[in-house]
Amino acid sequence: MRHLASRIKTHFIFWSISKKHFSRLHFCRQNLSFLNQLEKEIDVLQNTLAIKSREASELRRRLGMTKINELKEGVLHGYQSLKESEPVVKTNAALKSVGFFASKKLSDIRNSTAFKSVGERVEGAYSSVRRKLSLTKSEGGTSESEEAPASAPPAEEQEKDFGEKVPL
Repeated sequence: MRHLASRIKTHFIFWSISKKHFSRLHFCRQNLSFLNQLEKEIDVLQNTLAIKSREASELRRRLGMTKINELKEGVLHGYQSLKESEPVVKTNAALKSVGFFASKKLSDIRNSTAFKSVGERVEGAYSSVRRKLSLTKSEGGTSESEEAPASAPPAEEQEKDFGEKVPL
C-alpha cells in the first residue's frame, strides 16, 4: 500500500505540474497569436502611412510648397508677428520720440547764439590764418625756418585747400 500511495502522490504532483504547465503554454500560445496579429496590423499601417506621406509630398511639390518655401514663410510670419508685438511697437515709438527730441535739441543748439558765436570765431580764425599765409607768399621769399616741410604739397595745392570752406 505504501508503494501505491507513493505512486499516487507522485502521479498527483506530475499531474498538477502538467496542468500548470499546460495552462501557461495555452496562455503563451494565445498571446503569441495576438502579438503576431498586432505586428501584422502595425506593418500594414506603416506601409499605408508611407504611401500617404509620398502622396502628400508629391502634392506639395506640384503645388510649389517646398521645404525652403515653408521655411521662408515661417520666418516671414515670425518676423511679422515679432514686428507687430507690443514690446517692439512700444520700443519703436520710444526711439522715434527720442530721435525727435535729439533732433530738436540739436536744432536748438545750432540756432543758439553761443553756437553761432563759436562758429563766427572759428571762421574768423580761419580767415586770419588764410590771410597771413597769402601775405607771406605774396611778399616773395620765406626764410629757411618758415619753409614748408618736404612732404607738404606744392603751393598751388595748398591755396586750393584753403580756398574750400569747411562745413560746421
